[in-house]
Amino acid sequence: MGRLQIKVRYLFLILLSITVQKIEANPLNQAEAIFNRIENSLGTIECDGAIRGLVSKLLLPNNEQINGSIFVTAAHNLLNKKTDKQFEKCSIRIKNSRFNRIDIDKISGTMFQSKDNAVVRATNDFVFLYSSNEIPSSGIRFTEIEVNPINFFSIGYDAIDEKIIFYTPCKKIYSPVINEDGLLFHNCVSKSGNSGGALLDIESGNLVAIHGGQFLITHTTKNRFLTKKTKKVSHAKMIDRSFITSFETFLFSLMQN
Repeated sequence: MGRLQIKVRYLFLILLSITVQKIEANPLNQAEAIFNRIENSLGTIECDGAIRGLVSKLLLPNNEQINGSIFVTAAHNLLNKKTDKQFEKCSIRIKNSRFNRIDIDKISGTMFQSKDNAVVRATNDFVFLYSSNEIPSSGIRFTEIEVNPINFFSIGYDAIDEKIIFYTPCKKIYSPVINEDGLLFHNCVSKSGNSGGALLDIESGNLVAIHGGQFLITHTTKNRFLTKKTKKVSHAKMIDRSFITSFETFLFSLMQN
């Protein structure tokens, strides 16, 4: 093989390597890889015969062991808006499969109350669910968020195809009015059925927040007409100290039993 051919082949291999690295670093590809890895940890919650939102199985920290699985979802998913009481019967459908349904044996305490204002409700909008059933998945890793996440993607529910999906990577946004610790404002896709869905860090795959819903925020723009504008801002419960403490309390109660 001549020197020219060797150089051309060498340059080709370098370009191929660079192309592969770019593909691997593509946020959409990263999100898809994480989704495929945790898909068996995802499910929907069905209450009184209807899908109410999404759940995620959590990876137990420090090699803790229990017989069964712990999930997290938005607290309002369990609440019947008509009666303002918890639904009578709820169960979890792993990967939204009708043939892989598991019972909920215990529900954690929650500070979520419908009578509170919208911001307080959003801050407390999470609850843990225990099922004695083991599922073939270790769960999603989570730790207390010390630095606000910037790049992540969300898990959603496609009501037409009746399956759990992931959405295009999204980012943190800043609310023009609300500044509340414990809440993450984001521009991820927010549709009916997505409540309780996981927001996952694009790099580590760690759980960073639990999607709650949207605020309708009206604010006055700074112009001579003082125009009022209303916009929708999606919010999620961050994995903060209150989340970790609630989880540890629930886990301890299960281990005692």
